[in-house]
Amino acid sequence: WGYKYIHHKLRLLLCFSSLVSQQKLTGELPLTLKSCHQLSDLRLASNELTGKIPSWLFDLNIFPQLEKVFLAFNKFTGEVPKEFSKSAVVDLLLRNNNLTGRLPKCPPSLETLHMPNNDIQTLESGCFRGCINLKEINLERNSLGERRKEKEGEVTMQE
Repeated sequence: WGYKYIHHKLRLLLCFSSLVSQQKLTGELPLTLKSCHQLSDLRLASNELTGKIPSWLFDLNIFPQLEKVFLAFNKFTGEVPKEFSKSAVVDLLLRNNNLTGRLPKCPPSLETLHMPNNDIQTLESGCFRGCINLKEINLERNSLGERRKEKEGEVTMQE
């Protein structure tokens, strides 16, 4: 009953308040979150959430109003989903996770991107093109300064 209770509690909290930071939540983001279509502000920072950030989190058909995604200080792995580029996200905070790989193109709506203390290695070509509202970018303490073999369609930062 514990697993179902935690996920039910999480779904209720997210659908009604979306402020679930520092609640000692563990595991992956539950699929039940997908039923919270009116979600505009997702704050799950400072928990112990794991796994990959699901692509459905940035799907406009599921979350047409989602503008703020605060998943900092968790244990997410893998890459930022490419669906992020087609989202309506304004503020994305992913600092202090275990994210790797490449950062996809950012949506034109983006104003704030905080992703320090991960292992992002490359930026997709034109990553910030069209982001006319962008005010803050923090990509400190990633692997962008390391020399790596460049792949087509990616940009590797050089020191």
